[in-house]
Amino acid sequence: MLTDDARIAILDRGLSAVRLIQAVRELNRERGSSLRTVALFVEADRDSFYVREADGSLGLGASVPGIDAIEAALTATGATAAWAGWDPVGPGTEVEAMCDRMGIELLGYPPEPVDPSTIAREVGLGSVVIDDPNGLRLFDVPVISDGSGGVWSLGVVDRTLAPVPGSPPISLAPWDASDLEAAASRGARAVGTRGIATASFALRSDSEKPSFVGWRAGLGSGLEVVEATTGLDIVKLIIEIALGNKLDDERPVALGHSLNVHVEAADPDAAFA
Repeated sequence: MLTDDARIAILDRGLSAVRLIQAVRELNRERGSSLRTVALFVEADRDSFYVREADGSLGLGASVPGIDAIEAALTATGATAAWAGWDPVGPGTEVEAMCDRMGIELLGYPPEPVDPSTIAREVGLGSVVIDDPNGLRLFDVPVISDGSGGVWSLGVVDRTLAPVPGSPPISLAPWDASDLEAAASRGARAVGTRGIATASFALRSDSEKPSFVGWRAGLGSGLEVVEATTGLDIVKLIIEIALGNKLDDERPVALGHSLNVHVEAADPDAAFA
């Protein structure tokens, strides 16, 4: 469990790092807490906005560091929690194993292992392995749990056109987006752990029933479109759950429709910074 004086090491860069810093500042103002952020950065990012905005920073050298260098940096900063953004760094990865070994909370990721078979059974839809995405509509449902029975599904993201996720889907007839949200929530309640996860589903063009594709810890695609339709700050919500807050019985209702298109700029001569 995160404490009000936790020191949070930022393992990611760019937008997700800035979002974490902003969320921490807001929570400190609202709660009177003293959470602090420490940006771990490579040399090419020394003058980046997120490094300047963090409460503290520590350089990791000129190249992308290995897990041993990251562990040494976490020890040096006295970090009690870590933020890895929305990349897949949860259970079964080096980062997750390192944080578990060091007693560091990996924000947003369930602290206990998850049994995929339990989730598949509780979701209540047949499972499918995707070999060829042609003819399929693909959907993600992010869900957040407070570890005490509170579960919110955060909307349905249509990622059939992967570069341009949208929420909610235009049509799922004869199904409804709420059916997928209910299925994902059943899976989250069965797991009973704390954190955020993403349930994935597929609907074949010749089928009337969606199938369960998989479950992964952490944020999936389409964070911004879900936030735009629900009004939630999901990064802030992740920290609040880690601090022990409970979810309300009624989650925010999604309104309208949102699409997200990313445009990124990087300098190949400066390690794509």
